[in-house]
Amino acid sequence: MTKDCNGVTNAIIHTYAATLATETPIEIFHKITQTRAYQVVINQLEEAILSGKLKPGQRLPNERELTASFGTSRRTLREAFRVLEQKGLIEVKLGSKGGTFIADQVQERFGETLSLFVQQKSVSYEELAEFRAATEGTVAALSAKRATEEEFALIGQSILEVEALMEEDPLDTQAFVEKEMKLHSTLAQICGNRMYALTVKTVHDLLLRPAFLKDRIDLPYVRGTAENWKKILAALKKRDPDEARQRMENHVLDFAENE
Repeated sequence: MTKDCNGVTNAIIHTYAATLATETPIEIFHKITQTRAYQVVINQLEEAILSGKLKPGQRLPNERELTASFGTSRRTLREAFRVLEQKGLIEVKLGSKGGTFIADQVQERFGETLSLFVQQKSVSYEELAEFRAATEGTVAALSAKRATEEEFALIGQSILEVEALMEEDPLDTQAFVEKEMKLHSTLAQICGNRMYALTVKTVHDLLLRPAFLKDRIDLPYVRGTAENWKKILAALKKRDPDEARQRMENHVLDFAENE
């Protein structure tokens, strides 16, 4: 059958869609009309991956089904796949169980790139602190508008766990680091935007955790952290995004000054 970018009928598309593997609904893609068709394919697939519509390890439909869905040629599709594979977003497996799959190490690759930037001084720690303040300030502002009371309760419980550490002698600094990281991660998860959740987790796991463990964490620092989080939580419960943003930015910059 001759494939024409503008001549694939809805009936054919529906027929193809019915044969797709259940784990990948073809309806998430749409036809493209731009000249550089492969770039539009890339954009659609990237958006589907980063938004979570396509999950790590998920198998994409075969070439025939995808070209029908996009309304483009196999050559265009293969060019898009070549770029996405170079980016580490997909992987092609050979054999009877082969195919094109969503890479299951997207976060790790993203983190490795970010970590390399900092280690090679392409990004300074001052720039990283500024980036964190802006990013996590936005996370707090979004959470103030979007999160539920039950999710706020999770933050409150984690703050109590940090405060409980102040009763221990000697102070368990490793436990403090884990609980502080958990607070930031939880807030990012409840803000309603997966990109922020991915970015915050990556920055904390690969960059801040090692730096944290080198710091001299003492009782006043733990107490100050707990107080900061109480103020952040109060702003969240008031549904005040501006105050939540400012409180979080102050907390992040406190860490940067202590580093």
